Amino acid sequence: MTKEQRKEQFKKFVRSHPGLKNEVDSGNKTWRTLFDEWELFGEDDPMWNDYSTSPQKDKVTPTKTETKSEDSSSGLVSQLTSMVKNMDGEQMNQHLDSLNRAIGAIQGILGQFQGTNKSTETRSTTEPAKKNPFSFRQD
Repeated sequence: MTKEQRKEQFKKFVRSHPGLKNEVDSGNKTWRTLFDEWELFGEDDPMWNDYSTSPQKDKVTPTKTETKSEDSSSGLVSQLTSMVKNMDGEQMNQHLDSLNRAIGAIQGILGQFQGTNKSTETRSTTEPAKKNPFSFRQD
C-alpha cells in the first residue's frame, strides 16, 4: 500500500471517528501521533471506540468553505492558546538571558576586531609615509 493510500484511509477513519479532531484541537494529541497509533494498532483496536461518536451529531453540517475557514482560524487560535499555556516564565527568562549573553559575546568579538583595525590604522598614520618605488617623474 502506498503512502497516499494510507493517508486516504486515515482520513476516512478520522471522518468516522470525529472525536479525534477534538483531541487534536484541545492539544492532547497531534495528527502525527494519531496516524502513528492508527498504523501501529489498526482501525479495530478498542482504543478508538471513545472517538467513534460525536456528541454534536444532530448539528447542521457547514459547507466546505465555512469549515475550512473555521478550522484554520480555530486551529490557529487553539495553537496560540496552547503555546501560551505551555510557556514557563522562568524558563523563558533563562533563554532570554542566555541569548543576551551570546549577543554580548559576539559584540565583544566584533569590538576586538574593530579595535585591532583601528590600532593598525593609527599606527600607519603616525609612521612616515614610505616612498613609492615605482614613482614616475616627468623629465
